[in-house]
Amino acid sequence: MSTYFHDKKLNKILAEEAGKGPQPWSHYRTRYCGYARDRKSNKMFTEAMMKYALKIPHRIVIVRPYNVSEEPTVEILHG
Repeated sequence: MSTYFHDKKLNKILAEEAGKGPQPWSHYRTRYCGYARDRKSNKMFTEAMMKYALKIPHRIVIVRPYNVSEEPTVEILHG
């Protein structure tokens, strides 16, 4: 994955989470930004994650729930 994408931190998180089943969006955001996240780091995470999901939809599955007040789930598949 790192040959296509340059975010080493996100690459590491996605590699560690591959095959572990769906997790809430906040799980990945907390791993990326930490608990004391600011708007800038949250925006960076969202942009990077969405870019990855668009480029490799066969590996990153984002499921938005029917109820829009709930957060989406993310599943990282083995590649």
